[in-house]
Amino acid sequence: QYVTAPGEQPSHLISWSQGLKLWIIEPLFIPPDFLSQSVIICAICGQNISHLPPFFIPLLIPLHVKSFLPPPFFLYAIFTTINKETLSVTDTTLIRGKLFGQGKTLDIEVCNGKVRDITSVTRRKAIGSATTIIAPTLFDIQVNGVNGIDLQGDTITPPDFRTITDHMASWGVSHWVPTFVTSSINDMEKGCRAYIEALADPIVAAAAPGLHLEGPNISTLDGPRGAHPIKHVKPPLLSDFNKLYKAAQSRILYVTIAPELPGAIPFIKSLVKRGVAVSLGHHNATAEQITKAVDAGATLSTHLGNGAASMIHRHQNILWPQLADDRLHASLIADLH
Repeated sequence: QYVTAPGEQPSHLISWSQGLKLWIIEPLFIPPDFLSQSVIICAICGQNISHLPPFFIPLLIPLHVKSFLPPPFFLYAIFTTINKETLSVTDTTLIRGKLFGQGKTLDIEVCNGKVRDITSVTRRKAIGSATTIIAPTLFDIQVNGVNGIDLQGDTITPPDFRTITDHMASWGVSHWVPTFVTSSINDMEKGCRAYIEALADPIVAAAAPGLHLEGPNISTLDGPRGAHPIKHVKPPLLSDFNKLYKAAQSRILYVTIAPELPGAIPFIKSLVKRGVAVSLGHHNATAEQITKAVDAGATLSTHLGNGAASMIHRHQNILWPQLADDRLHASLIADLH
């Protein structure tokens, strides 16, 4: 459904799809003595929120939002959740706040777990306030494992994907891409088959649309190779990829590759023709090799800045050519290290 507040122009229309989840964040402004104030965050599913466990994240996340405060001020939020005891999916609930990226405070009416209307602020009692920020949930495009579950090797089971999906949802991640790192082709094939079996669960099918293969076609050098086992690193072969592509029933979203490897450029072109995205990562390529890979169809840099030599030249390194090419997007490991 497309809904908007009365009097708003069509450019402000917002699409609310079935299964949508929203975060409602009540910001706390510095100075630190304000941090004792309480805040609200809600996860609202379009159909059912019963599988989302109650949680609390004892973490302050700084968000610099230019539309609210000029530098050097920041917004802070502490997270908790609304569970089905607090917000019944059969109730009509009013949520108040600013839609992310907009400055006007609005009331959002949720009925039977779905957004029914968005209006100007009323005098009705609501969850949130004029300073609440309402924003979408997150989509993590690279998840190698979480909370003690490792998606690598020969120990992967279909239930692991549901366990990870539920855990990620509790942290505000509604969608994610299971990622298999360098291993034997047989073990990676087993992981692909386990993922396909896991899709029988509609919750997993909605949350994890496809796979990321982070290897085995990466650099053999210490540093760029990272923690990937060198014994399984190999040049790209379409026969290997076809085996995994078949096991995954064509649900491979993207592949990370080192562009300096022999055969990398025709391999990239072949994958792009099938609609598989190609990302550059765990490599030690020159600027020329990076450009050739992008010309062939590569569109992403896998966790740019990680998977590199521990010491790099100030100017001649893998970072500048990737940052300078606007055809590349960059994924990041946002762990502050």
